[in-house]
Amino acid sequence: MRGGWKPVAEEDRGRLPINPQTKRFDKSAFVYDETNDCYYCPAGKTLHRSDTETKQRASGPVKTTNYRCGDCTDCPLAEFCRKDV
Repeated sequence: MRGGWKPVAEEDRGRLPINPQTKRFDKSAFVYDETNDCYYCPAGKTLHRSDTETKQRASGPVKTTNYRCGDCTDCPLAEFCRKDV
């Protein structure tokens, strides 16, 4: 897999951390690659930086960088990852 990450074995998927609020994978289920500035999802696919936004919070502005995968079609884990599934 060129520049990718090994997918989580099917028998280990039930042990991946789930965010109790969103019912989707917790951020800790993704592996950050600092050298390439990308994340790898539990399916082994690459999430590239898509945009950065600043949101105003009570404590002040918070900068958020978003990463997206363009290869989610037919992914068996999409329902645990994407909001729009």
